[in-house]
Amino acid sequence: QLTGAVAEALADYLRFERAQSQTRAVFLRRRPPYLRLSPSAITEVVYTQTETLGLNRRVGPHALRHTFATRLLRAGQPMKAIADLLGHRCLQSTSIYAKLDHPHLVEVAGEWPEAS
Repeated sequence: QLTGAVAEALADYLRFERAQSQTRAVFLRRRPPYLRLSPSAITEVVYTQTETLGLNRRVGPHALRHTFATRLLRAGQPMKAIADLLGHRCLQSTSIYAKLDHPHLVEVAGEWPEAS
């Protein structure tokens, strides 16, 4: 389910910005031919925006997905919800984000008994 702000922004895009096209994809290239955005086109958009912002290194779409998932995890969202938002079919694909959030893992792990 979309939040009100996201739904409104999407509706505005569809009404005022999306080019006319026979394709059913929601997001299209900004220049003809107006086809669905390919993974390489999305990467190029992210690279261009990070350069425009003056970031010192190239940041790709995966870094944005990782940041999104990590913030959700830190906010206490369940892995299933994060997996759904990322479009993952299984939790194993999403678990990589949990493995990298060491402070949160320590917090939820509790004390482990010493091995003898």
